[in-house]
Amino acid sequence: MDKRQKLIALSHELEGDWLGMYEILKRDCYLKFYEPADVPETAAAVTIYDGDYPQMLLGLRMPPFVLYYQGDLQLLGEGLSAVLGSYAPSSYCRRMLQGFLLGKTSCAVMDQGVSERALRDKAVGIAACGLREASTVIMDNLEPAGLAISEFPPNTPFSPRRYFRANRMMLEVSEAAYLFELPPRDSRLGAVEGSLNEGVAVFVLADQLDSPVSKGGLSLLDEGAQVMCRNLFSN
Repeated sequence: MDKRQKLIALSHELEGDWLGMYEILKRDCYLKFYEPADVPETAAAVTIYDGDYPQMLLGLRMPPFVLYYQGDLQLLGEGLSAVLGSYAPSSYCRRMLQGFLLGKTSCAVMDQGVSERALRDKAVGIAACGLREASTVIMDNLEPAGLAISEFPPNTPFSPRRYFRANRMMLEVSEAAYLFELPPRDSRLGAVEGSLNEGVAVFVLADQLDSPVSKGGLSLLDEGAQVMCRNLFSN
C-alpha cells in the first residue's frame, strides 16, 4: 500500500478530521508506520501527495489532505465568488443573484436555498458532509460544467463543525464574497468578518434597511463591506 492509499484510508478512518490527520502526519509525514486494515472504496479523490492537487488549496492555512470531488477540478484554478445567503431566499434575492453572478464562477456551501441557485453553470459547491450524503436535490442542481468538493469521505454525515469548516474553505478560496439576506447572529458572519480583515472584498445586497433577514449582512458595512450596485451586473 503506497502513501497515497494510506492517506485516503486515514481520511476514512478519521472522517476527514483535519486536526486528527495533522497530528498523525506531523509525526509520520509519509505514513510509513501507519498500517490501515484495508483501502476503502472511494469516489474520485486527489491527495496532497498528488501532482495534480489544486495549487490554490496549498495556500490555505489548513489545506485538505484529501479532496473528494465530482466534476471539473480545474474550476479551482479560476477566480471564485463566494455566495452566502438565506436558506429561504425571497424572489427578489433570487433575481438579484442571477444578475450579480452573471459571468462569474460562483462558490457556495451546498446546503439549501440561495446556495442551490449558485450551483448553476460553472460553479463550485463545497459540502459539509461526504458527497454521497449531500442532498440529492442539491447535487442535481450541479451542472456538468460545475464541481462539487468535500474534504470528508463520501459517507460522512453533516455536522455543525464540518459546516463551519466548509464555509471557512469557501471564503479562503474566493476572491470576493456576495451576501444575500443574511440575518443577524448567523453563524457564518464571524467567518465573513474574518475574511474582511484579511482583505477579501465583501459585497452586501442592498435591501430594506429594517428587514430582519438583512440585518446580519448590513451590519458588516461598518466593518468595510460594500453595498452591491447595479454596475456590478456588467462585471
